[in-house]
Amino acid sequence: MVEIKDSVQGMVGSFQESEFDLKVSQPQMYDEQTQFNENNVTMFLSELEEYISSFITFLAQRNKTNYPSI
Repeated sequence: MVEIKDSVQGMVGSFQESEFDLKVSQPQMYDEQTQFNENNVTMFLSELEEYISSFITFLAQRNKTNYPSI
């Protein structure tokens, strides 16, 4: 789970520092004491999923795709 935490934390951090105004419904807090376990890993992964989904939609709209939400 430590490897997953480091990867997720790094990707979420990159999205948060980007120039895109990406928002998620439930942002998670990451600090040194954050531990991923079977009970909370889905919350952290769902946050990352929302960022990725928003980014894909942004790219599709920028490229003038007919159906950016798909």
